[in-house]
Amino acid sequence: MFKKVLRCIDEEFSGDRAKQFVGKIMSYHRIQATPGFREAAKYCQKVLFKFGLKSEILTYPADCKSKYWSLNSFEEWDASEATLHIIKPEKHRKKLADFNDLKISLIQRSAPTESEAEVVVLEDGEDSSEYENVDVKGKIVLTRGDLRRVYDLAVEKFGAIGIIFDGMKEVKPIRHRMDIPDAVQYSSFWWTKNDRKCFGFVLSPKEGERLRKLIKERIKNNELPIRVKAKVNSKFYEGNFEVVSAIVPGETDEEIIIISHLCHPQGTANDNASGSATNLEIARTINKLINDGKLQKPKRSIRFLWVPEMTGTFAFLATQEERIPKMIAAINLDMVGENQDICKSSFLVERTPDSNSSFVNDLVGRIRDEFTKDTKNPFGAGRFASFKYATTSFSGGSDHYILSDPTVGISCPMLIQWPDKFYHTSLDTLEKVDPEMLRRIGIIAATYSYFLANAGEEETVWLANEMLSKSKRKILKFIQEKITEVSSIKDSKKFKVESKHKKIAADKISKKIKNEEIIKSIVIKVINAEKKLKYFINCQKNAFTSLKKLSPIKVDKYNKEIEEFTIKEFDKAKITVFKELGFNENDITKLYESLNEESIKKKVLIREFEDKNAQKWEEIAGKTIVKRLYKGPISETSILDRLSKEQKEKIYTLKKENKEVFSLLRTLSLYWADGKKKLSEISDLVELESGLRNTEFLVKYFDFLSKCKLIKSKIVKS
Repeated sequence: MFKKVLRCIDEEFSGDRAKQFVGKIMSYHRIQATPGFREAAKYCQKVLFKFGLKSEILTYPADCKSKYWSLNSFEEWDASEATLHIIKPEKHRKKLADFNDLKISLIQRSAPTESEAEVVVLEDGEDSSEYENVDVKGKIVLTRGDLRRVYDLAVEKFGAIGIIFDGMKEVKPIRHRMDIPDAVQYSSFWWTKNDRKCFGFVLSPKEGERLRKLIKERIKNNELPIRVKAKVNSKFYEGNFEVVSAIVPGETDEEIIIISHLCHPQGTANDNASGSATNLEIARTINKLINDGKLQKPKRSIRFLWVPEMTGTFAFLATQEERIPKMIAAINLDMVGENQDICKSSFLVERTPDSNSSFVNDLVGRIRDEFTKDTKNPFGAGRFASFKYATTSFSGGSDHYILSDPTVGISCPMLIQWPDKFYHTSLDTLEKVDPEMLRRIGIIAATYSYFLANAGEEETVWLANEMLSKSKRKILKFIQEKITEVSSIKDSKKFKVESKHKKIAADKISKKIKNEEIIKSIVIKVINAEKKLKYFINCQKNAFTSLKKLSPIKVDKYNKEIEEFTIKEFDKAKITVFKELGFNENDITKLYESLNEESIKKKVLIREFEDKNAQKWEEIAGKTIVKRLYKGPISETSILDRLSKEQKEKIYTLKKENKEVFSLLRTLSLYWADGKKKLSEISDLVELESGLRNTEFLVKYFDFLSKCKLIKSKIVKS
């Protein structure tokens, strides 16, 4: 159905040309709301004009006054010079950082300064106790810690004047701190309205270790401290930030969107000059094929966007809410050019969140699969992919998380390569960009976009059947996994059946009790598996319903078929499992019905083990309903703007305690908050979607949002 389009695009799309665009874009220092970003935007518009595409640069105020849904605007920033030198003692004089040599060596959005000060070493500076015996007032701190946290403590609370950062974020499993010791990490201040701005520089881990060792040796030897001179020529002012928009016009006012973020420091290639460059080449390719008559003018327009990440997407959508219903679907291109051998990356298709289930996921996956048979086995009997790839569940972290928010409703998968050993560092350079990966991913995104732009009834029916087939395979796989899981429980715990009518010796009574506990555990797993399948059916029904955006086809038959198929297959598996338990079938059935009734009554998943503390939070969640007050996700700076110092301390602790899951849990839970569901129901849905459950976290996080008046919460009867 899409293969003719794919062949046309394949013949025209150039990965080498896309890589040339990468080289041009990465030459601009394209930090959000800066002259450098503006120049990069003008370059993109110039290229689009050359290709004959209608384009414009949309301008939005960067002034700390404007607001785009929950996002507070921030000031424009410009830096022309920034240096950091060791000046004392004389024998250690050395230049540590120079903005004009390496733009990434300055913490972006640093305040102006010309100062001399002592350097104080902190391990990470994230805990107040670390400052108890250390005087940082009027000094510059050297830290590996979270910049926002170090700023709050070292600068705001204890009076430091600046920060030197020598950290390196781990990217598991391919990057640890000293794996790339000479790299400098991209770092930025994100000021809130009430912050007292400061300056900061970035050193590589190796240079940071040298400086740390030097300072500690001088302290040990009771020698004069290391002093540095910091100079930053920068300014903040009311200005603007830009979004580049281009369009291949269709026959209607509906649109398909291809989005990529244009921002990031000069010299960085894969993030995200690669996505922006690929977007340019897609625009050229589709426009040329239409002009040459190889592709017909599509029913829907295809809009191309180059944005400052998150900020530009918030502004673009918030300023034209009336057009959002006409934006049928989108795709996000972020870090798509990685040479997998060098960067240790995999090509990922990240699905939309379950709260916004959509046809887009199966479509982009199906097109991607056309590229997974490019290599033959040694004797030519089978084909496989020459590159690493996967489909992953939603995690967020880029512009698609705004578009796919259910309050916005523009289904947007993301194409990305992850992990990347050189992500957010000075080593994200052009030689690590693979034109073949740019070509593959560009063709996939272009085919996806044009197919949707031109989809009518025939294409929509084909897609519905593709979705039905994939969902059946997914259901069968899930059921088999659960059967295997139950079998492993019996095997691992030496499951042994004792006949109900057999006389049991005293020394076997404990085994009998243990077996009954195991049976209960298995029954609970069966009930929760059934709830997971019901959840999946609902998501799939929503995905089928979303097809009506493309064509008003009847989806009831697909919904009915997937529901009947799931019930039939699960009932067969359930009978098999219960028979294998070997106990009286009536007893098993009664236990199942009893626990299932409890599950339905409480509208929650059945828990096998719960301590009193967990139960307390579940009870609070069962009485709390939350309602969103803004479209789109809630920006973190808008939260920090509204919290007291004490509350900031509490939310930092909450974030630290839930470090691995903080971002995902808060995003998914907010998506499910529709003003009708209790927090306990939201906790269930998040667990069904992600496998993660932390009801205590949800209660505390939504309490912060309520205090900030970013959501409205109310207590109801449980």
